[in-house]
Amino acid sequence: MSLPEPVRRRLDDFSRTVFTEQNRTRPLCDEQPAAPHDTEVVSSLPLQMSLFFNMWFFPLWWVCEVVMLHLKYPVLPDYYKFILITILIIMTLIEAIRLYLGYTGNLQEKVPALCICLSLTVYHHLSLSLTF
Repeated sequence: MSLPEPVRRRLDDFSRTVFTEQNRTRPLCDEQPAAPHDTEVVSSLPLQMSLFFNMWFFPLWWVCEVVMLHLKYPVLPDYYKFILITILIIMTLIEAIRLYLGYTGNLQEKVPALCICLSLTVYHHLSLSLTF
């Protein structure tokens, strides 16, 4: 089941304007003419949308997590306070790196960045599900 050609073309144009970097549409050198639709971009639109929404969801999750940690902090044992704060800091750093690598790896079609993003995703969600 494929989309009709006009719908596919409109979705393709829309995705190029919303989810591509500005430097990607420029020619690689001065000899090549600027033609924005001469090559097909192989980046994944569902992955890009997922990363885009995750960039907005993660700060909201982080604020909720910090508020909950602040509320239950006085009743926790000292070792558990240290563990929770350390894990929250590490997960914040991992999530920022994961989103950056996924975003640039998908748009610039860099396979190593996408592989690192995938492995960080697995690590991040395993640690999240085991800790919280």
